[in-house]
Amino acid sequence: MAAVFRGAVLLVFDRGRGQWELPGGRIEPGESPRRAAHRELREEAGRRTGPAHLAGMAEFDLATPVPGVRRREFAAVYRARLRRAGGGFVPNAEIAGVTLWRPGDELPGASPLDTRIAGLALRTAAP
Repeated sequence: MAAVFRGAVLLVFDRGRGQWELPGGRIEPGESPRRAAHRELREEAGRRTGPAHLAGMAEFDLATPVPGVRRREFAAVYRARLRRAGGGFVPNAEIAGVTLWRPGDELPGASPLDTRIAGLALRTAAP
């Protein structure tokens, strides 16, 4: 989910991957991609948004623990406006922090893939 507030996108710091990234995750059985995006944002960042609009689709390969083997991933990227900038986040076993990021901002540990997707989502038509 590219959750936008005043030209910035919310990123979460994933403890396991040691990086800043867009909130997101797997779709649960019976759940739509849009509903999953809202749920993941609530679970990972303690935030809510207004209506989410499809910003685009992403397809990419990720490394696996097996050398030379990659896993193909597909993602639906939704864009929505945050209702407010702060509040609601409690650090947990998965997520250590949240921040608002703007293209061009220096953010050590930011996922290049996620910041690229976030920047593209910012350029889509505003919901």
